[in-house]
Amino acid sequence: MSTNSLSAIDIWYGLVTGDGEQSEDGLYAQLSRERPQLISTVFERTCNLQCEHCFYQAERGTAPSTDVHGLGTILDNLVIQVSRFGPCKLLHAGRILRPWHIEVLASIKHRYPAVEIGLIDNGTYVKHLAHFKKCDLTLDWLDVS
Repeated sequence: MSTNSLSAIDIWYGLVTGDGEQSEDGLYAQLSRERPQLISTVFERTCNLQCEHCFYQAERGTAPSTDVHGLGTILDNLVIQVSRFGPCKLLHAGRILRPWHIEVLASIKHRYPAVEIGLIDNGTYVKHLAHFKKCDLTLDWLDVS
């Protein structure tokens, strides 16, 4: 299947799963056609709560896979590419927040101050307020679900 017939998210999925058919160059080429304004990322698919109302199920952590595939570096590159087309927003949409997630977001914010950083969280982000301060990261928006 050619890269031209895939969306950026399809290409990203191919990169993360390592199917060998997609390339980072293909992702950037598709991004140049789609011109997105929001990058939404899930660092890990695990959750620190087991709420009855939530449709997410407990899963094993994906931090090792995230590290292996260099999510921080890929996000940094995506911010550079997306920012070329105008204002960019970066959303941490995971179900769990860890200190290293905050460090990646802070690093991007410090390098690209115009990028707006947001967080969707289950309310447990307050445990990390000291780390936000240590990393000098202020969120531009917060959605507690």
